Amino acid sequence: MKSKTLSIIFRYVLLIILVGLSLLVDAQTQYPCGAVEMQKELYLKDKKWLDMQEKTEQVLIRQKGGFVGSRSTDTYTLPVVVHVVHNNGSENISDDQIEQAISNLNAAFSHTGPYQTKGEGFDTKIQFCLANRTPDNQSTSGINRVISNLTNMTMETQDEELKNLSRWDPNQYINIWVVNEITSQSQGSGVAGYAYLAGMHGQPVDGMVCEAKYFGKSPSDDVVFIHEMGHYLNLLHTFDGGCTNNLCDQEGDKVCDTPPDQALHSACVFNSCGTDKNDTRSINPFTTDVNDMTQNYMDYSPFECQFAFTKGQSERMRLTIENIRESLLQSEGCLSPCLSTISGSISAPTEAVTGEKVNLSFSGAGATTCVDCQWHTNRDISYTRICIYSTRDLHHNFSSRNQDANCIYKTKHTITVSAIFWQILIRSLA
Repeated sequence: MKSKTLSIIFRYVLLIILVGLSLLVDAQTQYPCGAVEMQKELYLKDKKWLDMQEKTEQVLIRQKGGFVGSRSTDTYTLPVVVHVVHNNGSENISDDQIEQAISNLNAAFSHTGPYQTKGEGFDTKIQFCLANRTPDNQSTSGINRVISNLTNMTMETQDEELKNLSRWDPNQYINIWVVNEITSQSQGSGVAGYAYLAGMHGQPVDGMVCEAKYFGKSPSDDVVFIHEMGHYLNLLHTFDGGCTNNLCDQEGDKVCDTPPDQALHSACVFNSCGTDKNDTRSINPFTTDVNDMTQNYMDYSPFECQFAFTKGQSERMRLTIENIRESLLQSEGCLSPCLSTISGSISAPTEAVTGEKVNLSFSGAGATTCVDCQWHTNRDISYTRICIYSTRDLHHNFSSRNQDANCIYKTKHTITVSAIFWQILIRSLA
């Protein structure tokens, strides 16, 4: 009953946000983000996409327990591939400009370089690389060029057609399509980019589309690209939900350290809400009214105002990577091609009950060392026999290497725990 009630609440809140944002976008059609409109189009086409996004929110809350903290402090490096769709015009931007866009993206996510000099921000410990390896283990620059009239595209009707021109496995790479112009049926020609939220992970349309003039041209213009990557990693707009602020981790952008706002800003100093301290719980950091966070990449403010993510946004993005877009962490796209391939498989049941001994075996070829052979629940601990006083699922992560530093085999197996106490015996890891 509780789960069903939460599901209804999530759906209601998400629909309210989408309707409200549609009204905001209509009021100022020239702001360049088309993400809200594209999510709304998806939900209208098939309610299963709304269900999928709702499930991502439930997973994040369940894993984080109210977004208290991410489980790791490691820096995550995610592979990207840039598909330049052009018609031999200025939109066919150079490799140097693309590399500059990725450099600015990394500076924004680490709060360094031109963004750090503007003011205080947070290092998300998330970075991005242009892919060095194709899905079929060939060398690549991470840049793919395609000639097509779809370089001038209408996002509501030509999104998938554009992406069908060139796409790498969205479970393993972040796909970015760079085009000349994005037109919207509802917003006209004022859209500079859009992305899908994490509920679309691995789907054919997953990824982001950006206009070439907002890709690597300058640190200021690249806030469009940075903003869309925030959406890709499941960040919402800071003004989602307007001034409502009774439960800061469940309403609005679901991040407590971004104060509520309801404005499309025309200046860097503005205050549109007086509800910053309404949520009296300890997770709300605001005990007095503050200005809108126009410096935030997920706000609608002049480009020159934007230079920061918050700690709360970082935690939400990292939890999204760890739980929803986890397959990107298994990607080998940032490595050079492997010359001595490794193959293998795990044999083990998918369910276990109280007191049952579970046998696990690994078989493979081409590996010389076992790098990461462990069972873990909520943290990584190595052992050969365990007793778990919990109903958490158990996950087995296995990886192996050989003499080629670019060759690594990774796999994961999950056993669903249906009892409070049980034991597991690893008999073989060969």
